Amino acid sequence: GDARVKDPARRALPLHALLRFYRRLGTKECMPHFDPKKHTTADVTRQAIIPASAASSFGNAAMATVLMRGRTVLPQKMVSHTWSNLFSHLVGAVVADALDTLEYEEVVRRLEPAEIGALDAELRAKGTIAATYWICCFSVDQHVSICDQIFPGDVDPVTGNFHPTCACGKEKQGSDAEPTMENGRSINCEINKFADMMHCLACLRPDFSQVIAVDPDFAVFNRAWVIAELHRARFLCLGQVLRLHSRHTLQGKLEDLKNLRVEDMASTNPADKEMILAKIPDKAAFNQEMQHLILDDGGLIHVWEDGFAVLEVVGEVARRGFERMSTKEATEMSEARVPTGTRKLLRRLSGFNTGDNV
Repeated sequence: GDARVKDPARRALPLHALLRFYRRLGTKECMPHFDPKKHTTADVTRQAIIPASAASSFGNAAMATVLMRGRTVLPQKMVSHTWSNLFSHLVGAVVADALDTLEYEEVVRRLEPAEIGALDAELRAKGTIAATYWICCFSVDQHVSICDQIFPGDVDPVTGNFHPTCACGKEKQGSDAEPTMENGRSINCEINKFADMMHCLACLRPDFSQVIAVDPDFAVFNRAWVIAELHRARFLCLGQVLRLHSRHTLQGKLEDLKNLRVEDMASTNPADKEMILAKIPDKAAFNQEMQHLILDDGGLIHVWEDGFAVLEVVGEVARRGFERMSTKEATEMSEARVPTGTRKLLRRLSGFNTGDNV
């Protein structure tokens, strides 16, 4: 059982590898019909990650293993997210974390081919291009879990075709596959050991923390695995941070979060949800604890809003600074020194025209 915890735990990938993979999407070698505004993480996993990690130089393996050419990498951070979110949003949230930016809406725009080079350069200048992340679609070996099956709704939004299945023939190990432990958990399964893996990583890396990539619909908070990961991270006293698409996505969502119940959570495999619920003896107390974690003073939402308030103060300082400059000086500075994506962000924060009229 230890290997099924330690092996996935060492399958992180640095941010530069994630961006390199992202830049391949849409090419003739890798999911040529990729549309960043339509394709979800599930779509990319099925049509890019699984095919690219099948019959590789490292066999049928986890994509992180292929991207890192077999090298093991410990993560600094674990990313909790939902596969129903756009893949571009997942990548945007990770990059926003590396930039220490609260929202990823602007970052997603900078993932466009004309902008991503400048974004890469900014990350290198900041020293976070090599930051390492554990992301399940890359770090879990899909060839021992889901590659040979499709689920309801597994249809490509561009082609209208069902996702392809993989014929690698590798033996699958679901969360309830034999042999099992006394509690019914499969011994050989990777995906039922996330809590153990988080504990392992917290011991190996004192700075290990969790990033929650929140989709615009906040569906991430309705996923059984994500709620289990949130609870485990709090139990382990890990640092936790939200990366939201934008501030306006919060509107109308807080009431829904107040009614959060683990019993209502969803999972692709019903056995996964049953396993998670079986580990929670007092579900009412668990639900209350999760609402405190997310909504209370000092909770995840409150801390995020505090960070945004600080950002607004910085924006106001920037605006006043620009006002004290002559229009000519500001225009020269913006055109000569500031990358397009940064100009857009400054313009949004300060309300000042930085010379970027795109």
